[in-house]
Amino acid sequence: MSGDTPVPQTGTFTRNGEFWTISYCGATFSLKDIKGLAYLCFLLQHPDEEFHALDLIREPGAEATDGPAAEASAAESGLSIGRLGDAGEILDAQAKREYRRRLGELRAELAELRERGDTVRGEEVEAEIDFIQRQLVHAVGLGGRARRARSPAERARLNVTRAIKSALRKVAEQNRDLGELLESSVKTGLFCVYAPPPGSPRLIETVPAKEYRFITAAHEPASQSIPLRQAEIGSINHESKTSTVSDSQTGERRHLTVLFCDLVGSTEIVARLDPEEWRDMVAGYYRAAAEMVARYGGHVAKYLGDGVMAFFGYPEAHDNDAERAIRASLELLDAISKLNEQTDFLPLKGGGPGKGSRPKLTARVGIDSGAVVVGAGAGKDADVFGEAPNIAARAQAAAEAGAVLITDAVYRLVSGLFVVESRGALALKGVERSLQLYQVLQPSGVRGRLEATAAVHGLTPFVGREDELRLLNNRWERALEGEGQVVLVVGEAGIGKSRLVQRFHEQIAGTPHTWIESGASAFFQNTPFYAVIEMLRQF
Repeated sequence: MSGDTPVPQTGTFTRNGEFWTISYCGATFSLKDIKGLAYLCFLLQHPDEEFHALDLIREPGAEATDGPAAEASAAESGLSIGRLGDAGEILDAQAKREYRRRLGELRAELAELRERGDTVRGEEVEAEIDFIQRQLVHAVGLGGRARRARSPAERARLNVTRAIKSALRKVAEQNRDLGELLESSVKTGLFCVYAPPPGSPRLIETVPAKEYRFITAAHEPASQSIPLRQAEIGSINHESKTSTVSDSQTGERRHLTVLFCDLVGSTEIVARLDPEEWRDMVAGYYRAAAEMVARYGGHVAKYLGDGVMAFFGYPEAHDNDAERAIRASLELLDAISKLNEQTDFLPLKGGGPGKGSRPKLTARVGIDSGAVVVGAGAGKDADVFGEAPNIAARAQAAAEAGAVLITDAVYRLVSGLFVVESRGALALKGVERSLQLYQVLQPSGVRGRLEATAAVHGLTPFVGREDELRLLNNRWERALEGEGQVVLVVGEAGIGKSRLVQRFHEQIAGTPHTWIESGASAFFQNTPFYAVIEMLRQF
Protein backbone atom coordinates (compact mmCIF):
# COMPACT_ATOMS: atom_id res chain seq x y z
CA MET A 1 0.00 0.00 0.00
CA SER A 2 1.31 3.42 -0.88
CA GLY A 3 2.47 5.59 1.99
CA ASP A 4 0.11 8.34 0.79
CA THR A 5 -2.98 6.12 0.78
CA PRO A 6 -5.18 6.92 3.75
CA VAL A 7 -6.30 4.00 5.84
CA PRO A 8 -9.08 4.21 8.40
CA GLN A 9 -8.28 3.87 12.07
CA THR A 10 -11.06 3.38 14.56
CA GLY A 11 -11.39 6.24 17.00
CA THR A 12 -13.85 7.25 19.67
CA PHE A 13 -15.62 10.41 20.73
CA THR A 14 -17.80 9.25 23.58
CA ARG A 15 -19.01 10.56 26.92
CA ASN A 16 -18.58 8.54 30.11
CA GLY A 17 -20.17 10.33 33.03
CA GLU A 18 -18.35 13.62 33.59
CA PHE A 19 -15.57 12.86 31.10
CA TRP A 20 -15.24 12.46 27.33
CA THR A 21 -12.92 9.81 25.89
CA ILE A 22 -11.35 10.77 22.56
CA SER A 23 -8.94 8.66 20.52
CA TYR A 24 -7.06 9.55 17.35
CA CYS A 25 -4.03 8.02 15.60
CA GLY A 26 -3.58 5.45 18.33
CA ALA A 27 -3.57 8.04 21.15
CA THR A 28 -6.37 8.28 23.70
CA PHE A 29 -7.08 11.11 26.11
CA SER A 30 -9.88 12.26 28.40
CA LEU A 31 -11.47 15.68 28.82
CA LYS A 32 -13.85 16.85 31.50
CA ASP A 33 -17.33 17.49 30.16
CA ILE A 34 -18.07 20.98 28.88
CA LYS A 35 -20.93 22.11 26.64
CA GLY A 36 -18.70 22.62 23.62
CA LEU A 37 -17.75 18.93 23.48
CA ALA A 38 -21.41 17.93 23.26
CA TYR A 39 -21.97 20.44 20.43
CA LEU A 40 -18.85 19.13 18.67
CA CYS A 41 -19.94 15.51 19.01
CA PHE A 42 -23.37 16.34 17.58
CA LEU A 43 -21.82 18.06 14.55
CA LEU A 44 -19.50 15.09 13.93
CA GLN A 45 -22.54 12.83 13.86
CA HIS A 46 -24.08 14.93 11.07
CA PRO A 47 -21.35 15.84 8.55
CA ASP A 48 -22.18 18.57 6.02
CA GLU A 49 -25.44 19.43 7.82
CA GLU A 50 -25.94 22.99 9.03
CA PHE A 51 -27.52 23.53 12.43
CA HIS A 52 -28.76 26.79 13.86
CA ALA A 53 -27.11 27.81 17.13
CA LEU A 54 -30.52 27.70 18.83
CA ASP A 55 -30.89 24.04 17.78
CA LEU A 56 -27.54 23.09 19.30
CA ILE A 57 -28.57 24.63 22.60
CA ARG A 58 -31.78 22.60 22.57
CA GLU A 59 -31.84 18.90 23.34
CA PRO A 60 -30.80 16.61 20.42
CA GLY A 61 -33.74 15.55 18.33
CA ALA A 62 -35.66 18.79 18.69
CA GLU A 63 -37.31 20.25 15.61
CA ALA A 64 -34.75 22.05 13.49
CA THR A 65 -34.65 25.81 13.06
CA ASP A 66 -34.21 26.22 9.32
CA GLY A 67 -34.53 29.17 6.99
CA PRO A 68 -37.65 31.31 6.42
CA ALA A 69 -39.96 28.91 8.24
CA ALA A 70 -37.89 29.28 11.37
CA GLU A 71 -37.87 33.08 11.06
CA ALA A 72 -41.63 33.14 10.63
CA SER A 73 -42.09 30.87 13.64
CA ALA A 74 -39.76 33.00 15.71
CA ALA A 75 -41.46 36.21 14.61
CA GLU A 76 -44.77 34.89 15.95
CA SER A 77 -43.08 34.66 19.34
CA GLY A 78 -41.53 38.10 19.02
CA LEU A 79 -38.02 36.78 18.33
CA SER A 80 -35.53 37.66 15.60
CA ILE A 81 -33.49 34.69 14.41
CA GLY A 82 -31.91 35.60 11.11
CA ARG A 83 -30.56 39.03 12.01
CA LEU A 84 -27.63 39.74 14.29
CA GLY A 85 -28.93 43.06 15.60
CA ASP A 86 -29.98 43.70 19.17
CA ALA A 87 -33.42 43.87 20.71
CA GLY A 88 -33.16 47.51 21.74
CA GLU A 89 -32.28 49.04 25.09
CA ILE A 90 -32.85 46.89 28.16
CA LEU A 91 -34.79 49.83 29.63
CA ASP A 92 -35.90 52.75 27.46
CA ALA A 93 -35.97 56.34 28.72
CA GLN A 94 -39.62 56.21 29.74
CA ALA A 95 -39.13 53.02 31.74
CA LYS A 96 -36.15 54.54 33.53
CA ARG A 97 -38.16 57.65 34.43
CA GLU A 98 -40.99 55.52 35.82
CA TYR A 99 -38.55 53.40 37.81
CA ARG A 100 -36.87 56.50 39.30
CA ARG A 101 -40.20 58.11 40.11
CA ARG A 102 -41.36 54.95 41.85
CA LEU A 103 -38.03 54.72 43.67
CA GLY A 104 -38.52 58.22 45.10
CA GLU A 105 -42.02 57.35 46.31
CA LEU A 106 -40.83 54.16 47.97
CA ARG A 107 -37.95 55.87 49.77
CA ALA A 108 -40.28 58.53 51.14
CA GLU A 109 -42.73 55.84 52.24
CA LEU A 110 -39.91 53.85 53.87
CA ALA A 111 -38.82 56.88 55.91
CA GLU A 112 -42.37 57.30 57.24
CA LEU A 113 -42.66 53.58 58.03
CA ARG A 114 -39.43 53.67 60.02
CA GLU A 115 -40.69 56.62 62.06
CA ARG A 116 -43.90 54.69 62.84
CA GLY A 117 -41.98 51.48 63.53
CA ASP A 118 -43.92 49.48 60.92
CA THR A 119 -41.28 46.82 60.20
CA VAL A 120 -43.58 44.45 58.29
CA ARG A 121 -44.54 46.95 55.59
CA GLY A 122 -41.01 48.35 55.74
CA GLU A 123 -39.53 45.01 54.67
CA GLU A 124 -41.92 44.85 51.71
CA VAL A 125 -40.93 48.35 50.60
CA GLU A 126 -37.22 47.54 50.98
CA ALA A 127 -37.64 44.46 48.81
CA GLU A 128 -39.29 46.51 46.07
CA ILE A 129 -36.55 49.16 46.30
CA ASP A 130 -33.89 46.46 45.93
CA PHE A 131 -35.64 45.07 42.86
CA ILE A 132 -35.85 48.45 41.13
CA GLN A 133 -32.23 49.27 41.93
CA ARG A 134 -31.10 45.96 40.41
CA GLN A 135 -33.07 46.68 37.25
CA LEU A 136 -31.50 50.12 36.92
CA VAL A 137 -27.99 48.80 37.60
CA HIS A 138 -28.35 46.10 34.94
CA ALA A 139 -29.62 48.60 32.40
CA VAL A 140 -26.67 51.01 32.64
CA GLY A 141 -23.12 50.27 31.47
CA LEU A 142 -19.83 52.14 31.57
CA GLY A 143 -20.08 55.93 31.42
CA GLY A 144 -23.82 55.77 32.08
CA ARG A 145 -24.53 54.45 28.59
CA ALA A 146 -27.65 52.35 28.19
CA ARG A 147 -27.07 48.65 27.78
CA ARG A 148 -28.73 46.97 24.82
CA ALA A 149 -30.40 43.58 24.82
CA ARG A 150 -29.22 41.06 22.28
CA SER A 151 -31.70 38.96 20.32
CA PRO A 152 -32.08 35.29 21.38
CA ALA A 153 -30.35 34.20 18.18
CA GLU A 154 -27.39 36.49 18.78
CA ARG A 155 -27.02 35.26 22.34
CA ALA A 156 -27.16 31.66 21.12
CA ARG A 157 -24.56 32.37 18.42
CA LEU A 158 -22.14 33.89 20.92
CA ASN A 159 -22.62 31.15 23.51
CA VAL A 160 -22.33 28.23 21.06
CA THR A 161 -19.32 29.72 19.26
CA ARG A 162 -17.55 30.39 22.54
CA ALA A 163 -18.29 26.85 23.78
CA ILE A 164 -17.11 25.11 20.59
CA LYS A 165 -13.94 27.22 20.37
CA SER A 166 -13.15 26.36 23.98
CA ALA A 167 -13.65 22.65 23.26
CA LEU A 168 -11.40 22.83 20.20
CA ARG A 169 -8.66 24.47 22.26
CA LYS A 170 -8.83 21.72 24.87
CA VAL A 171 -8.67 19.03 22.17
CA ALA A 172 -5.66 20.74 20.59
CA GLU A 173 -3.89 20.89 23.95
CA GLN A 174 -4.11 17.09 24.14
CA ASN A 175 -3.59 16.26 20.45
CA ARG A 176 -2.38 19.03 18.15
CA ASP A 177 -3.03 17.11 14.91
CA LEU A 178 -6.64 16.35 15.81
CA GLY A 179 -7.12 19.91 17.02
CA GLU A 180 -5.92 21.34 13.70
CA LEU A 181 -8.09 18.87 11.78
CA LEU A 182 -11.24 19.84 13.66
CA GLU A 183 -10.37 23.56 13.57
CA SER A 184 -10.28 23.46 9.78
CA SER A 185 -13.43 21.35 9.46
CA VAL A 186 -15.84 22.84 12.03
CA LYS A 187 -17.41 26.20 11.21
CA THR A 188 -19.26 28.24 13.81
CA GLY A 189 -21.60 31.19 13.62
CA LEU A 190 -25.35 31.59 13.47
CA PHE A 191 -25.29 28.23 11.67
CA CYS A 192 -22.68 25.61 12.60
CA VAL A 193 -21.44 22.74 10.46
CA TYR A 194 -18.79 20.05 10.33
CA ALA A 195 -17.42 19.92 6.77
CA PRO A 196 -13.88 19.50 5.41
CA PRO A 197 -12.53 22.41 3.36
CA PRO A 198 -13.58 22.29 -0.33
CA GLY A 199 -11.30 20.15 -2.45
CA SER A 200 -9.64 18.41 0.48
CA PRO A 201 -10.13 14.71 1.28
CA ARG A 202 -12.60 13.83 3.99
CA LEU A 203 -10.58 13.03 7.08
CA ILE A 204 -13.37 11.97 9.41
CA GLU A 205 -16.01 9.38 8.65
CA THR A 206 -18.98 8.57 10.84
CA VAL A 207 -19.97 4.95 11.41
CA PRO A 208 -23.72 5.15 12.15
CA ALA A 209 -24.74 4.04 15.67
CA LYS A 210 -21.17 3.00 16.45
CA GLU A 211 -18.27 5.40 16.47
CA TYR A 212 -16.06 7.60 14.29
CA ARG A 213 -13.28 6.60 11.95
CA PHE A 214 -10.40 9.04 11.84
CA ILE A 215 -8.51 8.51 8.58
CA THR A 216 -4.75 9.08 8.76
CA ALA A 217 -1.69 8.33 6.68
CA ALA A 218 -0.68 4.68 6.48
CA HIS A 219 2.71 5.20 8.11
CA GLU A 220 3.06 5.73 11.86
CA PRO A 221 5.23 8.58 13.18
CA ALA A 222 8.33 7.63 15.12
CA SER A 223 7.90 7.72 18.89
CA GLN A 224 9.68 10.57 20.63
CA SER A 225 8.98 9.38 24.19
CA ILE A 226 11.55 7.72 26.42
CA PRO A 227 10.20 4.79 28.49
CA LEU A 228 10.79 4.78 32.21
CA ARG A 229 13.16 1.92 33.00
CA GLN A 230 12.96 0.25 36.38
CA ALA A 231 16.77 0.23 36.63
CA GLU A 232 16.74 4.03 36.60
CA ILE A 233 14.81 4.19 39.85
CA GLY A 234 16.55 1.47 41.80
CA SER A 235 14.74 -1.72 40.86
CA ILE A 236 14.93 -4.13 37.91
CA ASN A 237 11.81 -5.85 36.63
CA HIS A 238 13.06 -9.23 35.40
CA GLU A 239 9.77 -9.93 33.64
CA SER A 240 10.53 -7.18 31.13
CA LYS A 241 13.35 -9.28 29.67
CA THR A 242 10.89 -11.79 28.29
CA SER A 243 7.83 -9.59 27.77
CA THR A 244 6.92 -8.22 24.37
CA VAL A 245 5.25 -4.93 23.64
CA SER A 246 2.56 -4.70 21.01
CA ASP A 247 3.05 -2.03 18.34
CA SER A 248 -0.66 -1.21 18.49
CA GLN A 249 -0.73 -0.08 22.14
CA THR A 250 -1.99 3.42 22.73
CA GLY A 251 -0.93 6.15 25.12
CA GLU A 252 -2.51 9.16 26.77
CA ARG A 253 -0.64 12.44 27.06
CA ARG A 254 -0.98 14.12 30.45
CA HIS A 255 0.62 16.66 32.73
CA LEU A 256 1.69 14.56 35.70
CA THR A 257 3.17 15.26 39.12
CA VAL A 258 5.32 12.37 40.34
CA LEU A 259 6.18 11.80 44.01
CA PHE A 260 9.06 9.49 44.91
CA CYS A 261 9.63 8.61 48.58
CA ASP A 262 12.37 6.33 49.93
CA LEU A 263 13.56 5.26 53.38
CA VAL A 264 17.01 6.44 54.49
CA GLY A 265 19.58 4.03 55.99
CA SER A 266 17.35 0.97 55.77
CA THR A 267 20.35 -1.39 55.56
CA GLU A 268 21.57 -0.31 59.00
CA ILE A 269 18.08 -0.60 60.46
CA VAL A 270 17.62 -4.14 59.10
CA ALA A 271 20.85 -5.24 60.79
CA ARG A 272 19.54 -4.14 64.21
CA LEU A 273 15.98 -5.49 63.98
CA ASP A 274 14.39 -8.89 63.80
CA PRO A 275 13.20 -9.65 60.24
CA GLU A 276 9.56 -9.91 61.34
CA GLU A 277 9.80 -6.61 63.16
CA TRP A 278 11.35 -4.99 60.11
CA ARG A 279 8.54 -6.38 57.99
CA ASP A 280 5.96 -4.84 60.34
CA MET A 281 7.69 -1.46 60.26
CA VAL A 282 7.84 -1.41 56.47
CA ALA A 283 4.20 -2.50 56.28
CA GLY A 284 3.27 0.43 58.53
CA TYR A 285 5.27 2.76 56.28
CA TYR A 286 3.50 1.43 53.18
CA ARG A 287 0.09 1.84 54.83
CA ALA A 288 0.89 5.42 55.81
CA ALA A 289 2.09 6.21 52.28
CA ALA A 290 -1.03 4.72 50.68
CA GLU A 291 -3.30 6.59 53.10
CA MET A 292 -1.69 9.99 52.57
CA VAL A 293 -1.52 9.62 48.80
CA ALA A 294 -5.18 8.57 48.61
CA ARG A 295 -6.25 11.37 50.98
CA TYR A 296 -4.95 13.95 48.52
CA GLY A 297 -6.31 12.30 45.38
CA GLY A 298 -3.13 10.58 44.20
CA HIS A 299 -2.42 7.05 43.01
CA VAL A 300 0.34 4.74 44.29
CA ALA A 301 1.92 3.47 41.08
CA LYS A 302 4.68 1.21 42.42
CA TYR A 303 6.34 -0.07 45.58
CA LEU A 304 10.04 -0.38 44.80
CA GLY A 305 11.90 -1.99 47.70
CA ASP A 306 11.79 0.74 50.37
CA GLY A 307 10.55 3.28 47.84
CA VAL A 308 7.08 4.44 46.88
CA MET A 309 6.25 6.12 43.57
CA ALA A 310 2.91 7.93 43.36
CA PHE A 311 1.16 9.85 40.59
CA PHE A 312 -0.94 12.98 41.02
CA GLY A 313 -2.85 13.69 37.82
CA TYR A 314 -3.46 10.08 36.82
CA PRO A 315 -5.89 8.38 36.64
CA GLU A 316 -7.81 11.38 38.05
CA ALA A 317 -6.57 14.89 37.35
CA HIS A 318 -7.05 18.00 39.51
CA ASP A 319 -6.15 21.63 38.93
CA ASN A 320 -3.80 21.56 41.95
CA ASP A 321 -2.06 18.19 41.69
CA ALA A 322 1.35 19.65 42.56
CA GLU A 323 -0.02 21.14 45.79
CA ARG A 324 -1.67 17.84 46.63
CA ALA A 325 1.59 15.93 46.15
CA ILE A 326 3.49 18.26 48.50
CA ARG A 327 0.82 18.13 51.20
CA ALA A 328 0.77 14.34 50.99
CA SER A 329 4.58 14.27 51.33
CA LEU A 330 4.64 16.49 54.42
CA GLU A 331 1.95 14.44 56.13
CA LEU A 332 3.71 11.20 55.20
CA LEU A 333 6.89 12.38 56.93
CA ASP A 334 4.82 13.27 60.02
CA ALA A 335 3.20 9.82 59.92
CA ILE A 336 6.63 8.16 59.84
CA SER A 337 7.61 10.11 62.96
CA LYS A 338 4.51 8.78 64.72
CA LEU A 339 5.44 5.24 63.66
CA ASN A 340 8.76 5.70 65.44
CA GLU A 341 6.96 6.77 68.61
CA GLN A 342 4.75 3.67 68.49
CA THR A 343 7.73 1.27 68.25
CA ASP A 344 10.15 3.16 70.52
CA PHE A 345 9.72 0.75 73.44
CA LEU A 346 10.02 -2.55 71.52
CA PRO A 347 13.17 -4.63 72.20
CA LEU A 348 16.04 -4.67 69.75
CA LYS A 349 17.40 -7.73 67.99
CA GLY A 350 19.20 -9.85 70.59
CA GLY A 351 17.05 -8.62 73.49
CA GLY A 352 18.72 -5.23 74.12
CA PRO A 353 16.80 -2.26 75.49
CA GLY A 354 14.64 -0.39 73.07
CA LYS A 355 14.01 3.17 74.29
CA GLY A 356 16.59 5.70 73.22
CA SER A 357 18.67 3.28 71.18
CA ARG A 358 16.21 2.02 68.58
CA PRO A 359 16.96 3.01 64.98
CA LYS A 360 14.47 5.52 63.63
CA LEU A 361 12.69 5.32 60.31
CA THR A 362 13.43 8.39 58.24
CA ALA A 363 12.43 9.15 54.67
CA ARG A 364 13.05 11.73 51.99
CA VAL A 365 10.87 12.81 49.08
CA GLY A 366 11.45 14.17 45.59
CA ILE A 367 8.70 15.65 43.40
CA ASP A 368 8.66 16.70 39.74
CA SER A 369 5.95 17.76 37.29
CA GLY A 370 5.94 17.54 33.52
CA ALA A 371 4.34 16.22 30.35
CA VAL A 372 4.29 12.43 30.07
CA VAL A 373 2.54 9.72 28.08
CA VAL A 374 0.69 7.13 30.12
CA GLY A 375 0.21 3.82 28.32
CA ALA A 376 0.71 0.08 28.37
CA GLY A 377 4.32 -1.06 28.58
CA ALA A 378 5.85 -4.50 28.95
CA GLY A 379 3.89 -5.35 32.08
CA LYS A 380 0.22 -5.47 32.95
CA ASP A 381 0.02 -2.03 34.58
CA ALA A 382 0.17 1.34 32.87
CA ASP A 383 3.67 2.74 32.46
CA VAL A 384 4.77 6.36 32.28
CA PHE A 385 6.94 7.56 29.41
CA GLY A 386 8.74 10.81 30.10
CA GLU A 387 11.33 12.50 32.31
CA ALA A 388 9.22 13.28 35.38
CA PRO A 389 9.52 9.89 37.19
CA ASN A 390 13.29 9.73 36.74
CA ILE A 391 13.80 13.36 37.83
CA ALA A 392 11.58 12.84 40.90
CA ALA A 393 13.69 9.81 41.88
CA ARG A 394 16.93 11.75 41.41
CA ALA A 395 15.59 14.72 43.39
CA GLN A 396 14.71 12.31 46.20
CA ALA A 397 18.26 10.98 46.21
CA ALA A 398 19.58 14.54 46.59
CA ALA A 399 17.29 15.36 49.53
CA GLU A 400 18.35 15.24 53.16
CA ALA A 401 16.68 12.81 55.55
CA GLY A 402 13.23 14.06 56.52
CA ALA A 403 13.11 16.62 53.70
CA VAL A 404 10.93 17.22 50.63
CA LEU A 405 12.71 18.48 47.51
CA ILE A 406 10.78 19.88 44.56
CA THR A 407 11.97 20.93 41.13
CA ASP A 408 11.53 24.37 39.60
CA ALA A 409 8.65 23.00 37.50
CA VAL A 410 6.76 22.15 40.70
CA TYR A 411 7.73 25.39 42.43
CA ARG A 412 6.18 27.46 39.65
CA LEU A 413 2.88 25.66 40.22
CA VAL A 414 2.79 26.15 44.00
CA SER A 415 4.69 29.41 44.56
CA GLY A 416 3.24 31.24 47.53
CA LEU A 417 1.43 28.19 48.91
CA PHE A 418 4.47 26.84 50.79
CA VAL A 419 7.50 28.20 52.61
CA VAL A 420 10.51 26.93 50.67
CA GLU A 421 14.29 27.22 50.80
CA SER A 422 16.34 27.26 47.61
CA ARG A 423 18.95 24.52 47.28
CA GLY A 424 20.41 26.05 44.14
CA ALA A 425 20.99 24.40 40.77
CA LEU A 426 22.16 20.80 41.22
CA ALA A 427 23.47 18.29 38.71
CA LEU A 428 21.45 15.08 39.10
CA LYS A 429 22.63 11.69 37.92
CA GLY A 430 21.07 10.70 34.60
CA VAL A 431 19.75 14.23 33.93
CA GLU A 432 21.58 16.21 31.26
CA ARG A 433 20.86 19.69 32.61
CA SER A 434 21.26 21.14 36.09
CA LEU A 435 17.96 21.58 37.91
CA GLN A 436 16.94 24.27 40.38
CA LEU A 437 15.67 22.52 43.52
CA TYR A 438 13.74 23.82 46.52
CA GLN A 439 13.22 22.28 49.95
CA VAL A 440 9.66 22.59 51.25
CA LEU A 441 9.58 23.66 54.89
CA GLN A 442 5.87 24.06 55.63
CA PRO A 443 2.58 25.40 54.20
CA SER A 444 2.56 29.19 54.01
CA GLY A 445 -0.91 29.49 55.53
CA VAL A 446 -2.39 31.55 52.69
CA ARG A 447 -6.02 30.90 51.82
CA GLY A 448 -6.42 30.20 48.14
CA ARG A 449 -4.51 30.64 44.92
CA LEU A 450 -5.39 34.36 44.62
CA GLU A 451 -3.74 35.24 47.93
CA ALA A 452 -0.71 33.11 47.06
CA THR A 453 -0.31 34.76 43.66
CA ALA A 454 -0.66 38.22 45.17
CA ALA A 455 2.02 37.45 47.76
CA VAL A 456 4.56 36.32 45.14
CA HIS A 457 3.78 38.19 41.93
CA GLY A 458 1.30 40.89 42.91
CA LEU A 459 -2.03 41.40 41.18
CA THR A 460 -2.87 42.84 37.80
CA PRO A 461 -4.97 46.04 37.73
CA PHE A 462 -8.64 45.48 38.48
CA VAL A 463 -10.75 46.23 35.40
CA GLY A 464 -14.53 46.25 35.04
CA ARG A 465 -17.11 44.84 37.47
CA GLU A 466 -18.36 48.35 38.26
CA ASP A 467 -21.94 47.13 38.66
CA GLU A 468 -21.00 44.36 41.06
CA LEU A 469 -18.76 46.66 43.11
CA ARG A 470 -21.51 49.26 43.21
CA LEU A 471 -23.91 46.66 44.59
CA LEU A 472 -21.42 45.52 47.25
CA ASN A 473 -20.75 49.10 48.34
CA ASN A 474 -24.49 49.76 48.51
CA ARG A 475 -24.91 46.79 50.84
CA TRP A 476 -21.89 47.94 52.86
CA GLU A 477 -23.42 51.37 53.42
CA ARG A 478 -26.64 49.77 54.62
CA ALA A 479 -24.67 47.51 56.96
CA LEU A 480 -22.99 50.58 58.45
CA GLU A 481 -26.45 51.93 59.20
CA GLY A 482 -27.17 48.83 61.28
CA GLU A 483 -29.05 46.79 58.70
CA GLY A 484 -27.78 43.21 58.40
CA GLN A 485 -26.90 42.26 54.82
CA VAL A 486 -26.10 39.02 52.97
CA VAL A 487 -24.65 39.01 49.44
CA LEU A 488 -24.16 35.82 47.43
CA VAL A 489 -21.57 36.04 44.62
CA VAL A 490 -22.07 33.26 42.08
CA GLY A 491 -20.04 32.49 38.95
CA GLU A 492 -18.03 29.89 37.10
CA ALA A 493 -14.61 28.87 38.34
CA GLY A 494 -11.94 31.40 37.42
CA ILE A 495 -14.36 34.16 36.44
CA GLY A 496 -13.10 36.48 39.21
CA LYS A 497 -15.28 36.02 42.30
CA SER A 498 -12.36 36.08 44.76
CA ARG A 499 -10.76 39.03 42.95
CA LEU A 500 -14.02 40.97 43.19
CA VAL A 501 -14.25 40.38 46.95
CA GLN A 502 -10.57 41.25 47.37
CA ARG A 503 -11.10 44.53 45.50
CA PHE A 504 -14.11 45.35 47.67
CA HIS A 505 -12.00 44.65 50.76
CA GLU A 506 -9.39 47.13 49.52
CA GLN A 507 -12.04 49.82 49.02
CA ILE A 508 -13.36 49.60 52.60
CA ALA A 509 -9.92 49.35 54.21
CA GLY A 510 -10.18 52.93 55.52
CA THR A 511 -13.39 52.22 57.45
CA PRO A 512 -13.05 50.45 60.84
CA HIS A 513 -14.44 46.93 60.57
CA THR A 514 -13.75 43.30 61.44
CA TRP A 515 -13.02 41.09 58.42
CA ILE A 516 -13.43 37.33 58.90
CA GLU A 517 -12.70 35.09 55.95
CA SER A 518 -13.13 31.34 55.63
CA GLY A 519 -13.88 28.75 52.99
CA ALA A 520 -14.26 25.08 52.27
CA SER A 521 -11.27 22.99 51.22
CA ALA A 522 -11.15 19.73 49.30
CA PHE A 523 -8.30 18.66 51.59
CA PHE A 524 -10.55 18.82 54.66
CA GLN A 525 -13.84 17.58 53.24
CA ASN A 526 -14.02 14.90 55.96
CA THR A 527 -13.42 17.40 58.79
CA PRO A 528 -16.77 18.44 60.31
CA PHE A 529 -17.37 22.20 60.55
CA TYR A 530 -13.96 22.96 59.03
CA ALA A 531 -15.07 26.35 57.64
CA VAL A 532 -16.54 27.35 61.02
CA ILE A 533 -13.38 26.26 62.83
CA GLU A 534 -11.28 28.42 60.50
CA MET A 535 -13.49 31.41 61.27
CA LEU A 536 -13.16 30.92 65.03
CA ARG A 537 -9.37 30.70 64.75
CA GLN A 538 -9.32 34.28 63.47
CA PHE A 539 -10.67 35.74 66.72
